[in-house]
Amino acid sequence: MKDEHFESSLGPEELLNDREPIDEDFLANTTPDDGTSARAGHRRLIAHSLAKRIAPILMALCDGKVHVCPEVLLAHASGTANPTTWVHCLVITGFGVFVIDYYDWRGAIKPTNNADELLIVDDFGVTTVQTSPMRRAKPVVRYLRALLSQYGAPVESIAIYAQSGCSIHPTVPDTVLQLSELYHFLRGRLHRFRANHSRYLDREAIAAQIASCLPDRRTNPCK
Repeated sequence: MKDEHFESSLGPEELLNDREPIDEDFLANTTPDDGTSARAGHRRLIAHSLAKRIAPILMALCDGKVHVCPEVLLAHASGTANPTTWVHCLVITGFGVFVIDYYDWRGAIKPTNNADELLIVDDFGVTTVQTSPMRRAKPVVRYLRALLSQYGAPVESIAIYAQSGCSIHPTVPDTVLQLSELYHFLRGRLHRFRANHSRYLDREAIAAQIASCLPDRRTNPCK
C-alpha cells in the first residue's frame, strides 16, 4: 500500500484530541451531495487524522502489508431511507477487515444490561445513554461479511475513543478501546486468525471486491 493513503497535511494540534463534539449519527447518514460541506469537511478531518494515527501501528503489525482506507462511503442498504454509511477508516489486513470509527465521547464509558447501549458518565456525574458503536456499525459489518463471504474474511468494527478525558470500564466490549490499546487488540486477532487458518487473506482481491461496490467507483480509497 502506498503511503499517501494515510499521509495527511494536518498539524499535530489538529489530531484526535480536539474537544469539538462529533455528531456520529449525522455523519453516518450524510451523503456527499447534501450540501453539508462543513460537516463533510469535519468528517474528512477526523477520518484522515485517524488514518494517520493508526497507520504506523498497522504497518508494524502487518509488516507493511495492509490497506488503510480513510473516509469510505459504503452503500449497504439500497432502497432504504439511509442506504449509505460513512466509515472513518476501513482497514484490510491479511487476517481480517476492520471498520474503525473515532468517537469523542468524554467521561467514563460503562456497560448496561442492554448490549446495544453504553452509559457515559461525565465529570459532574451526569449519566447519558448512548447507542453502542457496535450497534451503529452492525449494518456495515453485516454487509461486508456478506460481500466478502467467498474469502472467509473476519469482519469486525472497532470504536476508538479519545486518549484524554475518557475512561473505559473493563467489561465494555473489547472492540471499544483507546488508541494505545489498538496494537495489542489487533495482535490478539492476528493470533486468533493464525490458529484457525492455514493461509492469510488475499488483501488485493478483497480491496478490489469492496471497490467494485462503492457508490462512486471513480474514487477508490483502498488502492
